Amino acid sequence: MTILFLCTGNCGRSPMAEIYFRHLCQQNKLTQVTCHSAGTSVGEDYSTAPEVQLVMESLGLSTTQHIPRKLDETILNMSDYVIVMEKSHLTYLKKNFPGFDQSKVKLLLSFIGINEDVDDPMDGDLETFQECFLTMMPALANLVDRIKRSN
Repeated sequence: MTILFLCTGNCGRSPMAEIYFRHLCQQNKLTQVTCHSAGTSVGEDYSTAPEVQLVMESLGLSTTQHIPRKLDETILNMSDYVIVMEKSHLTYLKKNFPGFDQSKVKLLLSFIGINEDVDDPMDGDLETFQECFLTMMPALANLVDRIKRSN
């Protein structure tokens, strides 16, 4: 199973989700699960936000392998499920990839019963990024639990 985490710039939310989710899968020995991330609007000069590096390093996790990349059909087609950070990302997928099975797309916070966006921390400080990550953590843990129960 391959999961894609999708945000806007692939510099903040989706890299944190990808790195932490991969860590949770390793902890839970879910070797059949892989994940990656992408953004709907990624520029050539984009890089992982320094605050993301600090948040992940505080957990003993590394961001050194992450390079922001724009969503394309290849990335999308290699994904069994797409987890988006905002409702606008759902709209983007419907508009730009109309042939993709929308039943494979879920809003991240829906895994904790919340039908809301994960706020973009990109213009914020370290505390803003930490709060964003703390918002995502329970949803990522619930996603791992669902995968474990389905095996």
